[in-house]
Amino acid sequence: MKIVVVDDEEVMRDSLWGYLTVKGHQCQVAKSGEAALALIEKDGADVVITDFNMPNMDGVDLLKILRKKYPKVKVVLLTGFADVENAIDAVNLGAYGFYRKSKDIFKFTKMINQIEKENLAK
Repeated sequence: MKIVVVDDEEVMRDSLWGYLTVKGHQCQVAKSGEAALALIEKDGADVVITDFNMPNMDGVDLLKILRKKYPKVKVVLLTGFADVENAIDAVNLGAYGFYRKSKDIFKFTKMINQIEKENLAK
């Protein structure tokens, strides 16, 4: 799959890039929502994994733009601080999933595998 990882924290971007690349995915990274949109415009994406809390354009703002411009792209929000209300809002806006960075990594891995299966079934 073509995956774009968006996070203003370099360590998180690099970690996810490494994990996803080892799994065989084509992965690009962006440190902002604006940079992610430029990558997607140029190269496309199947999945966007974005941090919830970023300066300028946060993950929800990016999600809203992606739903309008690229409705088939699956968007997953990651956060360092999960709250049920934010998760519900994100899913209602069309997010594929909402995960805490440190606590839900195993659920995140399962979710990536599920998206991969769905894309192969098409």
